Amino acid sequence: MCFPLIVYVGTIKIIIKIKLSMQDLFGALFLISFILLVIGLIRPSIVIRWGKNRTRKRVALIFGIASLAFFILIGITAEPPPKIGPEQQIQEEAPAKEQQEEKEEAEKEPAFPISEPEPEPEPSETVVRLIEENSTTVALVYGIDPIELEDKGKQALLSGDLDKLDEFATLMEKHAIETPRGTRALLFKEERILPADRQLGRNWPVYYEKVKILDGPHKDKIGWVVKSHIKFY
Repeated sequence: MCFPLIVYVGTIKIIIKIKLSMQDLFGALFLISFILLVIGLIRPSIVIRWGKNRTRKRVALIFGIASLAFFILIGITAEPPPKIGPEQQIQEEAPAKEQQEEKEEAEKEPAFPISEPEPEPEPSETVVRLIEENSTTVALVYGIDPIELEDKGKQALLSGDLDKLDEFATLMEKHAIETPRGTRALLFKEERILPADRQLGRNWPVYYEKVKILDGPHKDKIGWVVKSHIKFY
């Protein structure tokens, strides 16, 4: 039995056992499909164990469609929002009206002078090692901001367009490079935060740190690494 099918079946058994709703089931399957999609775009052989055609395009076709299907099923099985009574609606509209009044008052005040742009961040003196558990390499986002990269991936996934998914796979191949485990890097004083995103099935933020590679095949490259993969001496 192939690896993705084992994961899907195991998840369904767990959801049924703990008696969660159908929305929770499809939410879990969507999250798994998206994770398999991202992993497959980086290393297709991990998620496709059958056939000879183990390409990123095939990964995008299989798990992109699966993610889109489960995302639609989440919306279909979602419970309708509770009806709001007149009194509750008035209570909710009151703060919004106060905020609008405060905004109008603020616009009447003279504008503050435009501040000068902040200088480029300087690297700290901290040298770290890049280590990911149970992996011989660590992914480095190079040449693009991780927030921009995720936005492009999200747009491609939600569009359901195979051409856009293929373009995103090519983008990942260009900007997600693998550095050997234990590579030394210089830590910059700059961070990016990818907030929790329900559409992507992510209930927690992901933190990226900016680093400069000090050795190995990608020496002197500057990019972004997941914070949990940074180990201090």
